[in-house]
Amino acid sequence: QIITLPYNILLQKSARDAMGLKLQDQVVIIDEAHNLVETISSTYASSLSLSQLCMVQTSLRGYLSRYQRRLSPKNATNVRLLLVLLDSMVESLESWRKKREHQTKESEVVNTNGFLNRCGVESINLMHLCTFLHESKLARKLHSFAEKVRTASDLSGTSENQRDEHRTTSDVHAFQGFLFSLADSDADGRVILVEKEDDVGMQYILLNPAERFRSIVHEARSVILAGGTMGSVELLRHHLFPYVSPEKILHFSCGHVVPDDAVLTLSLSTGPSGKELRFTHEHKQDTSMMDDLGAAIVNFCNLVPAGIVCFFPSYSYLEAVCRQWKEGNTRLRLGARKEVFFETRGGDTTRILADYTQAIKGPKEGKSGAILFSVVGGRLSEGINFSDDLARAVIQVGLPFPDLHSVELREKLRYLDLSSEEKTGGAKKAIKDQSSHYRMGPQATAYYENLCMRSVNQSIGMAIRHREDYACILLLDARFSVPRISQRLPSWLSQRAQQADRFGQAVGKVAQFFRLRRSLQENTR
Repeated sequence: QIITLPYNILLQKSARDAMGLKLQDQVVIIDEAHNLVETISSTYASSLSLSQLCMVQTSLRGYLSRYQRRLSPKNATNVRLLLVLLDSMVESLESWRKKREHQTKESEVVNTNGFLNRCGVESINLMHLCTFLHESKLARKLHSFAEKVRTASDLSGTSENQRDEHRTTSDVHAFQGFLFSLADSDADGRVILVEKEDDVGMQYILLNPAERFRSIVHEARSVILAGGTMGSVELLRHHLFPYVSPEKILHFSCGHVVPDDAVLTLSLSTGPSGKELRFTHEHKQDTSMMDDLGAAIVNFCNLVPAGIVCFFPSYSYLEAVCRQWKEGNTRLRLGARKEVFFETRGGDTTRILADYTQAIKGPKEGKSGAILFSVVGGRLSEGINFSDDLARAVIQVGLPFPDLHSVELREKLRYLDLSSEEKTGGAKKAIKDQSSHYRMGPQATAYYENLCMRSVNQSIGMAIRHREDYACILLLDARFSVPRISQRLPSWLSQRAQQADRFGQAVGKVAQFFRLRRSLQENTR
């Protein structure tokens, strides 16, 4: 018997129990497992705002006032205990916001015990309250209570009252989810206090996904993680199976079905002018590098038939490059050879993809196809089939490293380094240093680079989709020549990867690759 279900049902024990799904002696297969670590973390993340807390507080107070004589002593005590918790959290958040009125930092990170101590509720049994919320179905009861209040106050049911009614339910669920998070191990997560315009928010982030995955590993007969761009196996072991002995973990990796001569993987360190290509944050305003990039892509447009997909590290950099190209003649030179399409923030990607496909299948006079500029992590970078003529070349511009100013990411990186050194003492140390200039250690560096290269691999892997397919993959950044980075490419690409020391050398290799493909096609006719 085969049962298919989404990640969120499988990964949450409460969801599995609600569905009656038992994993004992079962084989669990997780496809697209390259996203598993982050998916577990996001599944168990939660957030709650001060306005939501106040809404739940008001609703619960009204509910207790209306039904306290009908509630059993035990349930009435639990509702009062919830109100104590809500009152304390509201007071703590309001105090935190007031203290930060004259400070520039918009967030603060605390561990869960520190947050509970700050609220003065460390003696409350959170697991007991979580169980009460779940078993009593309090969210549903508060929804029913809000509906009765609305009906009594306005028989016509104004839209405003209806919004409050539905908001009560969602806010109670948000509060319940946040409470479940706070009840977890203190070492496994952090609470981030954040200012949001005219509100204050709390975010719980999970730092140790291995503990949430442990129940699946222990219950199932075997767990199979499958994917085409899995990345570092050692990192997966570290993040998901630190408690499993190495001899119980088997790793199988196979090559690609396409022959070696069907793929050209080429990294370029310099552009046509000889300028080093290094698309880092420090060089994001370097217009001469933008022009050199444009000249390089124009050259490749003259060599590559049909379609080219070019991935940028971010929308902001793609937009900056587009502005620079319009000021010069690069945009016109690109359009002289191929039709040009750009993915935009919030744009209609379905329409863009359809127009791009049509431009390749029925090219206009004088055009040799089309080029599509997209963004790593954008809607066109995953799940799209760019087979055959849709992508005879994939160009990756720069390395899409995640933003180190992200509070959540910095905490994750600190946790990885400190937990690898000292499992128990790392958490307290990590809280103290909240500067954005955190110097990463080995574990954090490996994780950070893997996040980047996993996104790259997802994008460039869309070009080769079947045995008869062929394409060249051009990696434009000097950092791709660093072994630590190039080794994170899929093995079927890294084993074939070549380095072009000069741009002219790259042009020669690309031209030779497509001459060979044309020759093979002519011989098979």
